[in-house]
Amino acid sequence: MVSWIGELVMLAAAWVCASYPEEDGMQSAMLTLLFVTPWIYPLRAMAARLASSPEMLARAHEFRTPINVNSLVHRFNEFQMLMLGETVLQLVISDWPPAPPGVPTNAGDMTSLTEDDQRFMASTLFGLIIVLSMLHSHVHTYPDSPDNHAAKKGTICFYLFLAFFMLKAAFVLLTGVGVKLVLYSPSASATAFFAKEQRLHLALSLFIVFIIQLPLKAVHDGWSYFAPILTLQSALLSGATAVRLVTTLVMLAVCVAELAPYAFIALEAVLCAVASAALQVETWARHHHLGEGKHCAVHIAGDAEKVTAS
Repeated sequence: MVSWIGELVMLAAAWVCASYPEEDGMQSAMLTLLFVTPWIYPLRAMAARLASSPEMLARAHEFRTPINVNSLVHRFNEFQMLMLGETVLQLVISDWPPAPPGVPTNAGDMTSLTEDDQRFMASTLFGLIIVLSMLHSHVHTYPDSPDNHAAKKGTICFYLFLAFFMLKAAFVLLTGVGVKLVLYSPSASATAFFAKEQRLHLALSLFIVFIIQLPLKAVHDGWSYFAPILTLQSALLSGATAVRLVTTLVMLAVCVAELAPYAFIALEAVLCAVASAALQVETWARHHHLGEGKHCAVHIAGDAEKVTAS
């Protein structure tokens, strides 16, 4: 009941903010609500669990519906793919910039392209790079087996996963909105009245999407994810993770640079590609330097033997 009341209060507050968008502080209030809302249910659930007696916790399975983790893993993965698809959709449905009066253009067959047309095409390509980088980071940080999912690691891990996952999904969608805003006018002035907010929108969205991969992965894998990095078991692994972290911080920091939209999205696309490359190196280092790949190979070989035997 408490979580329902909290969510209704959040919806009412969001409605008030959306009704008066020009008022000072409303945009900051909406951003605050976006960060707070996903934590209502997990925090309520964890508080109820901590307040329960040991006897009630022991009988908790008698009062709640069991979770089908196998189905849950696939549904969450499909929802994240849907959010990525929304970003791709923004690239597909964007209109070409209007031609200046008296300037002939024929963008349909790629002839007589204006400078704005060329910047639009480049911005679309950079937007695609951003989407592919987000997809790459999701594939390499999401569990490939239900047994490795946070839902099987305990109630608190599952609640943390829900909160982080909802935030990530929201900001993947907001990244698509940021790309769309760039495509509206790729050649807009870097000092236009909306330029600062536009850069902050895309930069903050990308920062959240990429930085939240670290706690999400840790929720699934536990301390075993950070231990090899912090103890420097592999210099390559620790270095790749450091590059990921620094690159993600730079994604947010560059919003202060006064760049035209087409130049700004190009810079963000390069940073996303660097972060994805660092993640690929990190994955390779875990498999080849720490032997995680050997465990996977043994597991796959065991499954193959079972299939052959059957």
